[in-house]
Amino acid sequence: MTTDIYARAVSKSIKLTETYSYEQEISKNPSFKQKEKPRGKIEIAVPYDGHDYFNREAYQDVIKQINNSPPNQPVNALIGYLAMNRYDRTDLGRRWD
Repeated sequence: MTTDIYARAVSKSIKLTETYSYEQEISKNPSFKQKEKPRGKIEIAVPYDGHDYFNREAYQDVIKQINNSPPNQPVNALIGYLAMNRYDRTDLGRRWD
């Protein structure tokens, strides 16, 4: 089991990449179909700089939470909130069941 902790931080950059693959036949009987399922990834860069992006107060918050979590248990640090438009059209809810 993993413990979630929360960190105050500001991202320096966020990169969203989506890839779509289609096949199209151009002829008198044209066709168009999806070749592969769409895929993508989200990359968020948060420099560990001690000032602008992840400051000393945020560091102390994280250390306090880590010290209060069960020993030798993996920890996920959660930063912010990512809102997605048309979430119902994604498979994100099924990927981590």
